[in-house]
Amino acid sequence: MKQNTKSECAGCLPQSYTDTGRTQSFVHYAGSELPVRDFRTRTEPHIEVGAAGYVRKEMQAAVRSFCRSSERYLFLTTRCRNRSAGRGRFLGKRFVVGYIARLMCIRPRGHWTVFGTIRIVPFDARLEFGRLGIRNGRGTVRFDRSRTLKLLKSINALTDIRERCVKEMVALERVESKKGVGVAAERECLDKKGKCELKDRCLRRKLAGRR
Repeated sequence: MKQNTKSECAGCLPQSYTDTGRTQSFVHYAGSELPVRDFRTRTEPHIEVGAAGYVRKEMQAAVRSFCRSSERYLFLTTRCRNRSAGRGRFLGKRFVVGYIARLMCIRPRGHWTVFGTIRIVPFDARLEFGRLGIRNGRGTVRFDRSRTLKLLKSINALTDIRERCVKEMVALERVESKKGVGVAAERECLDKKGKCELKDRCLRRKLAGRR
């Protein structure tokens, strides 16, 4: 698949992808048993549109490196911060909680963004770093084709909860807003004219019935 990019560095991007991947971590919101980002201060991964690096540059170095590789899969990982998840057994452990299967890398806001087909799954003991033989650190872990396909099989066997996660974020954002806490996505994901550049792709808007 050829790249569709607005980058001045189009020549450094691969023209095809391999069935390999790497991890990308994000900060979990402790108030949820679902693997949602800490939306109070973070905008990435922007699961609403199936992207990483879209709103902010907080993942920029990692996303740029991924875009310049031939890897297809960006595996999303986080450390569980919720005390009830897994009946308390998951607290403090790191999990793979889904992936973005790359369709393209572009620079719509002047920084690197990877867009793709996204799947988000619940915290699951089978996807805990220790069970997967991954050292429990925050560094990037790369997977060859064999390990990538095995990991995909495990993730695809679980229910896709992306819609549940977006609904959860929206509900929790309302709670936090009543406390006077700002919400990163609502403040920053609109363009300079106050419009959503990806409204047709945005699950948040779809669930809210907005156009």
